[in-house]
Amino acid sequence: MLEFDVTFNFSEPINPATFTQSDISKTNCNLSNLIINGDEATVTATPGTDGTVSLWVTANKFKDLAGNWNTAIDPWSIIYDGTGSAVDFSTPEYPATNENPVSFTMTSTETNGINGLTQSDIDANGGTVINWDYSGGNSATFDLQTDGTNGSYSVSIDDGAFTDDAGNNSEAGNIDGELDYEAPHSVNGFECAVGELTNLGSFTMNIHFNENLADFTADNLNKNNCTVTNFQNNGGGNYSWTAHPGNDGFVAISMDAGVCHDFAGGNGNVAVPAWSTTFDGTATTGEMTSDLTSPTNTDIIHVNLNATEMINLTVDDIEVENEELVLFSGSGDSWPGKLNLTEMVKSKPLPLDFRTKPEISESLPIPPLLKATEPLPKL
Repeated sequence: MLEFDVTFNFSEPINPATFTQSDISKTNCNLSNLIINGDEATVTATPGTDGTVSLWVTANKFKDLAGNWNTAIDPWSIIYDGTGSAVDFSTPEYPATNENPVSFTMTSTETNGINGLTQSDIDANGGTVINWDYSGGNSATFDLQTDGTNGSYSVSIDDGAFTDDAGNNSEAGNIDGELDYEAPHSVNGFECAVGELTNLGSFTMNIHFNENLADFTADNLNKNNCTVTNFQNNGGGNYSWTAHPGNDGFVAISMDAGVCHDFAGGNGNVAVPAWSTTFDGTATTGEMTSDLTSPTNTDIIHVNLNATEMINLTVDDIEVENEELVLFSGSGDSWPGKLNLTEMVKSKPLPLDFRTKPEISESLPIPPLLKATEPLPKL
């Protein structure tokens, strides 16, 4: 602990027996080793905490050699500073930034002035210190020029880089942060188990970005003929939601560039290409027609099935009575077929029944020729 001597000079010699250490008033210090020598007295003061140290003597505390009491002695004071300056670095873009150069302010806690601070006292990793500005006081500004690639930076200053006006060495200080110049993006785009055609009234979709986003919501999605619910941030750049198609037809979801941003620097996202499917939630209807009228004696009857949409139909999906289905072919939404009547009562109606099957797929290829193998019953 620092200590120093304080000397009192009197106008004449004093009676040393009348002046003791306790006669001295004080603030923020302890006193010791009082020595009186004629017309002066010296005492050692040990400061308490940083701040003002004061000593004074009130009237009628001691006498001169003739026995006269003293008059009051005005206070003596000094500012005690026994603490080195702490150093703080700050930047508006913390803890991550996409700025280049990155601006910094270095501030010392010393309010009484500092000495010896220069640009060379600043150590920088991840860039170079430029635009140094210090013109006195307790703060300096500078920029960190980076190479524009993602990574981390560190700015620091060592112990004793400068001193304060009281001669105390400065303390060490540092700041570490992240450099992020890359826009958030998704490598795989939108992901969904649904294919090009679906009859599902709702289905889950996902997207994975290379980093977390600060403001990604369902409102950032472009939605064509669908709505989105249950939007979830699953962490690690993973997001999911449920899509609900509207009307039968084309359904699509896409994402424009720059509609949401990352946490590290606020970079806007890269556009995400559209994902699409075709929604068909309406059951297929159809009609069977023939050029013939009932009754007929024609042993080959041509029958056509016209459906309301593209379908996949097989011979097992058609029921016939009193005849053999000998030719079955077609494509798209028109399916001509032939019925071979071998033996029957000519006037008997010829019902042909098309059975709707849930397992019918609307996308599988159609065999060009199928023939029934069961023998025909005789009437």
